[in-house]
Amino acid sequence: MTGRTALGALAAAGVGYLLGSVSFTRVVGRLARPELRLESTPLSWREGVGIVSDDVSATTLEVTAGPRLGVLASVLDIAKAAVPVALLRRIAPEQRYDLVCALAVMVGHNRPVFHGFQGGRGTSVLLGSLLVIDPLAIPTSIALGQAVGIYLVRDVLFAQDMGWFVALPLWFALRRDRNLVLFALAVNVVRWSVSVDEIRQWWPLYRSGELRTREFHEVIEQTHMGAIHGWLRRHGLVRYEYMRDPEPDPA
Repeated sequence: MTGRTALGALAAAGVGYLLGSVSFTRVVGRLARPELRLESTPLSWREGVGIVSDDVSATTLEVTAGPRLGVLASVLDIAKAAVPVALLRRIAPEQRYDLVCALAVMVGHNRPVFHGFQGGRGTSVLLGSLLVIDPLAIPTSIALGQAVGIYLVRDVLFAQDMGWFVALPLWFALRRDRNLVLFALAVNVVRWSVSVDEIRQWWPLYRSGELRTREFHEVIEQTHMGAIHGWLRRHGLVRYEYMRDPEPDPA
């Protein structure tokens, strides 16, 4: 790597990190719902049972203020990754500054310097980067992740992240592109390094079967994380023990 190339990579990383540090969840939330306190993402389905993540992301806004604001924040997060990555691919196509910038945007999104290093988990910005880098990686990773998570592991939350954890590196390995494989592995390091506390909460709930109950599914399926699972469950393509019992009377 020449000095000029190293300087270019450093500039791409710096710009990417600063752009990633702009929290559109906070921007949209403060403009639309200034009374909200966006400090964590609570997910509860029974009294005293749930998972609380310390992330502040589009999912936070979706859970606390509704899907419209959550989608808006997510679209803006996708754009803050896609635009600089696309520009770098056009300006320096022979270099891989686009991958450097994409990873840096995710680091900034997850650990934003403007917000006390409390950010999201990077799903939206990763989608934005992949739209430019390799659009086919998105449906491939999502489909394989959902299939493994829902049918083998039998857990919606696991299915949500399984695509990025296994399918994305596998897809890039099949493409035989070393740079993309390294990028996918780095993405996983960035993603999981900020999720230790959530994993600690998830594991006992998963082992107890709490994440395979009607109450949990009805709550998670109201968010984007459980949308695919909800469609499969409603059409009888995935079944659980509780589905043998009649639906509870709303009254």
